[in-house]
Amino acid sequence: METGPAVDSVLREGSVPVTGSAPTNVSDSYKKMACYNLATNQLVGYVGAGGSLNASVSIVANKADGANVKWAPAGSDMYLEKDTDPNDRYLGVGTSSAACWGLWTPTGWINPIVYNPDRTISLKEDPRRKLYGPYRLLGSDWAYWSEPGDNNQNILRFEMVE
Repeated sequence: METGPAVDSVLREGSVPVTGSAPTNVSDSYKKMACYNLATNQLVGYVGAGGSLNASVSIVANKADGANVKWAPAGSDMYLEKDTDPNDRYLGVGTSSAACWGLWTPTGWINPIVYNPDRTISLKEDPRRKLYGPYRLLGSDWAYWSEPGDNNQNILRFEMVE
């Protein structure tokens, strides 16, 4: 069994909504999402899912192995939704700032996001926290949320691809 950051065993604190911008390319169709290093513009892989219950956000090398995702607006908030059977999952913050795919429940580890003009993804509740990776752990590459004020050279930018 594949191991990864434990994201399904600890409850997260609720988020505080703030104003943020939504992506302009909202679509009803699922696509793959390419990940590039913001500083170098190098393709580092595709958004995937791994770990326990495929609930951790991984970065996979092959496009075919990437997760099918789409932008999912809800009221004034924007989420990134992963096509999952039987219930879709949504991007959020897990244990130790690991990026995770949570269920749409009160304790489901989902967070509203902002798709920034530079194509990075931030938490709406704290736009200084951005997705970065790949972080190599236990033989797999994972995505994490940066901490405010970090000088992180592995911030990712994202593009939906066919």
